[in-house]
Amino acid sequence: MLTDQQLTLITAAIDRELTSSEWVALQQLLSVSSEARQLYTQLADDSRRLQRLRWQDVPVPPDVSERIRAKIAALPTGLQWHTVIAAPAATPEGPGSHRSVWQHLVPIAVAACVLFAVTMTSFAVFSQTERLKSKTWILAQKVPPRPEAPTIPKLSSAETSPTSPLPSPEATEEPTTPPPVGPMPKDVSPLPTVALAPQPRLVPRDLIGSQILPALPPFERVEIRLPFLHPVADLPRDDVRQSLIDEVQSTLATRFDLFVRDTARGVDVFEKAAAAMGLKLYVDSATRDKLKKKQVHSVVVYTDALTAAETAHLFLKIASEDQKFSPRVCDSLHALPAGRLDEMELKTLMGLDPRLFKRPSEKTNSGSTTPKPPATAPVQPLSEKTIDMVTDNLTKSADRGREKCAILLTWQTLHPSIPRTPPAASVELKQFLQKRGASDPLATPILIIIRPVG
Repeated sequence: MLTDQQLTLITAAIDRELTSSEWVALQQLLSVSSEARQLYTQLADDSRRLQRLRWQDVPVPPDVSERIRAKIAALPTGLQWHTVIAAPAATPEGPGSHRSVWQHLVPIAVAACVLFAVTMTSFAVFSQTERLKSKTWILAQKVPPRPEAPTIPKLSSAETSPTSPLPSPEATEEPTTPPPVGPMPKDVSPLPTVALAPQPRLVPRDLIGSQILPALPPFERVEIRLPFLHPVADLPRDDVRQSLIDEVQSTLATRFDLFVRDTARGVDVFEKAAAAMGLKLYVDSATRDKLKKKQVHSVVVYTDALTAAETAHLFLKIASEDQKFSPRVCDSLHALPAGRLDEMELKTLMGLDPRLFKRPSEKTNSGSTTPKPPATAPVQPLSEKTIDMVTDNLTKSADRGREKCAILLTWQTLHPSIPRTPPAASVELKQFLQKRGASDPLATPILIIIRPVG
């Protein structure tokens, strides 16, 4: 006995709805089951005969209802249609009891069922005809012809061997034009295989060698020199002052950039600090007038009379005077070695060569000049006692007739059209050149540029 799955496979083959794999399964089933081959042959013949039928509209005869009424009237009871409708109510004991009423209604119910069955049969036939027509027209208009499914040859009565060829529905029939069918299912193509790269070839490596190296010597420590840049408020710290002294002693000439919030107020702070230290500051009168008119961007203070310790003491006084202002005027101090451009700019301002990069020399017994070596003694951090000693030395040097002085000139104006003071027109510059005297062998030329922040 065939299973439901096998029956579904055979009916799907008649309707041409099988895929390639299902056709293979059907062929295997027909080759081993005679019952399946018989059912397949019978369904194929019925399908061909059904396809050759010409469907027509079957109209319902107009006298169907009259004939049904005539059959009802011919029944043995002799009751008429109107008799049932107009029958009076009866008591259970008389001729109009419930039992007699039901007996009269049975023929009417039978006739109604017959009428309903005829009506539904006519409607079903008409609907099926219209649906087949519309489906055939749509397939003929829109569906392109598809290759027909493989057919199975029809087996004869003598060929009952399971290994014989499969029967074909069209083997004993005349060739007819098959009706259009729906699209056959597409075969699912297998997934493309991913190409694998071959294994990399082994390349022989060149062996490069050398003799055994000796043990490496220990690495020496290398000191990196960073530029001096600290806030003015940190200058009273011992480590910052010592770093400032080391910066001055390590160069032939030092340039300081003192950043202030206002150039004119920064000059006032510097004047008070220089006076407190005993440094005579000559301020160019033309530069002072430009400061009052806000025409000067930055000024320069030049002196070659201070040693490294005295320079640190000068900036300590600047930090002390800056604490008296609220808010503070001075921002930060930057120190770096002076360059050739600084020397050329200073030469233009002073009208002579300041000779920043030449150390003073002293006479020997033979008359030749040899440079005096710099002091090699380690410099200790400045303390209160050291500051007092520096002040005493400045006082004693003033008593000896040598004055420590500095000159303040215009370094840069706000606009190129504003000229700087010519060297010959500055009275204060002439006084500075007359009063500065001989240079101290331990003194270092310094340039202090007072400029606004940013």
